[in-house]
Amino acid sequence: MATEHEIFTKAESLFFKYGIKSITMDDLSRELGISKKTLYQFVENKDDLVFKVMQYHLQREMDTLKVIIEKSENALEEFAHMVRGINVQMREMNPTVLYDLRKFHAKTWNLFNEYKEEFIMNYITLNLRNGQQQGYYRKDINLQIIASIYIRNIDIMVDLAGTHGSMHHFVEVYREMVIYHLRGIASEKGLDYIEKHLKL
Repeated sequence: MATEHEIFTKAESLFFKYGIKSITMDDLSRELGISKKTLYQFVENKDDLVFKVMQYHLQREMDTLKVIIEKSENALEEFAHMVRGINVQMREMNPTVLYDLRKFHAKTWNLFNEYKEEFIMNYITLNLRNGQQQGYYRKDINLQIIASIYIRNIDIMVDLAGTHGSMHHFVEVYREMVIYHLRGIASEKGLDYIEKHLKL
């Protein structure tokens, strides 16, 4: 019998590859080699499945970020590792995923936005504070304002991805946003580190 982990992992993989709307509960049960009756022991319906897959995905994201923070030598290296992880995900994601979430799964879309507004906002603020203390970021930046700008830029990128229908375009835009962000907040020490050590 399939486990909750196997179900959510397989559903996430299918959603990323084909988009959410195009994957039915029949498709998922067939891929898992289980009956729909068994599948419905874990979720109430497809909307519930999408929500639980998002919860599963975001928890893994938070766990991964904690490991990155623990292993990174400084705020710049930490931020760069996060960026690379996002780039890998975006290259593998079907661009319809974001559109499907926003249009057909409001509860899950709200969960994603809460994660962005709370967890990511707090993470960026902490990264900025640590970078200031380490001397890599300018002392005169307003942490809350810069973190808010970063979050708003994510909203802009999501809109662009939907407009252009290409996650490759999303990756290109995200790269430019990251460079803009880092060069705007970096101290001389930070700029020197970026030039010597970071390949974004």
